[in-house]
Formats: sequence, structure tokens, C-alpha cells
Amino acid sequence: MFSNKQEDYEMISQKLQAMFELDKSPVSVKLYEYEDEASGILSKREGKERHCGMVYEAATKKSVFYATYDEMSCPNGAIALGLLDAKLIEGVPKVDPIMVAVGYAPLEKSPFVPDSVVLYCNPIQIMKISQILRQSSGKRLKGDFGGIASLCADVVSKPYLTNESNVSFACNGSRGFTDIDDGELVIGLTMEDVLNLVNY
Repeated sequence: MFSNKQEDYEMISQKLQAMFELDKSPVSVKLYEYEDEASGILSKREGKERHCGMVYEAATKKSVFYATYDEMSCPNGAIALGLLDAKLIEGVPKVDPIMVAVGYAPLEKSPFVPDSVVLYCNPIQIMKISQILRQSSGKRLKGDFGGIASLCADVVSKPYLTNESNVSFACNGSRGFTDIDDGELVIGLTMEDVLNLVNY
């Protein structure tokens, strides 16, 4: 049985990739209230990038780093993640503005316990995830999205705020600034649901 311990993350990531035939690493994302919590274990990213670009970089290039508001090039993403105190469109999940940094890592290299594990999936992979979650925990997978702020609000902020996994169809920003395939969706899994999957 796998547990929510860092020494298990490499095997958990490998099992997720094998179970669902993923072609990208699951991405571990964590919100930090204090920068020294992040800087103590992670290197700071150099240069500006969108949150969705940072998630994609961790998934495809296996990069491990943290970023603050100063490294965020998308204001909506910074607001959704709680790094900037400003308004978003009503109904978009938004973390209270108390965060100062966000950690990113492929799950197999994650030096921190994630608030959300982001997967890039096609519809069949999402279907299989939902089936196993239903069988292992009785849960029905939910999709709460509005076509904007997908990689930030939908699959990181939403699981962080509700402790529930969430599916999204991505958004213009994440599709325009990363190489998400037209047939790909994104899902933000809680670690509870990750363990429900790999321990089934």
C-alpha cells in the first residue's frame, strides 16, 4: 500500500503513468504562505512565466522549482492562486490572498506534499480515472469549470479550497501558451484520490 509520504512519490508517479498510459509526468503543486518554506527545499525559477506554463514545464521537462508573484506573467493566475489581492470573474475559484509562493515538481521528484496533483489526460484516461475512483471510494468525479483560469483556478485552487478533485477542459491561455493537445483535458487530484487510485 502506498502512503502520502515523499519516499513513495516516485513509485506512485510511475504507477499512475502506467495505469493510465500518461505521456507526461503528474505534476505536484503546492501553495506556500511563507517563501522560506519554499526556498528551503526548492530553487527559485528565473524569469517570468504563466502558471500554466510552469505546470507544463514540470510535466514535460521534469523541472523542480518555486515561483512568487514576481515570476508570474499572468495576473489571473496569480489572483486565483492567492498571490495577488484583486477580483476575478464571479464564480472562479480563488484562494484568499495570503500565499507568497507556489512549488512545482513532477510527482516523482516532489520534495513537498502537494496540494494538487495535475494530470494531462485524454477523455478515455479521465473515464478510467473516474471509474476507479468510483469503485475504490464511492466518489463521483466532478468537473467544475468555466473555460477560463483552468490550470490555476480549476485544477489547483479548486482542489485546495474544497479538498475535492476537479476536471477542466483547459482554457484559451493554457492552450495558447503551452503545447496542450487539442484532445487533452486536465485534472487536479487531491492526494487522497491519488492514493485511492494507486492503492485500488
